[in-house]
Amino acid sequence: MEREPGVPFERTQLAWRRTLLAMGAVAVLGARMAAVDGLPLVVAAAVAVWVAAFVLGRRRIRTPGVRGPRTLVLLALATVAYTGIGLLLVLD
Repeated sequence: MEREPGVPFERTQLAWRRTLLAMGAVAVLGARMAAVDGLPLVVAAAVAVWVAAFVLGRRRIRTPGVRGPRTLVLLALATVAYTGIGLLLVLD
């Protein structure tokens, strides 16, 4: 598939990069909070979810055509996982 030229493709790339940056910040903060509280499994989960989201997001940035909703569904699941990690940290 050929990349579409112009602003729409650039905006999509920037949106994906912002999403990955925000998820990375959440992973770092969650890992820091969990490390302070002594919860190594939560640290591992936060980092694992971010790595998965990063790989999926980078693939999405490189191939702009929509080839199926699988990537979007997996990123939505990553968001839900971050919600669970946050609840574990807050309720602990």
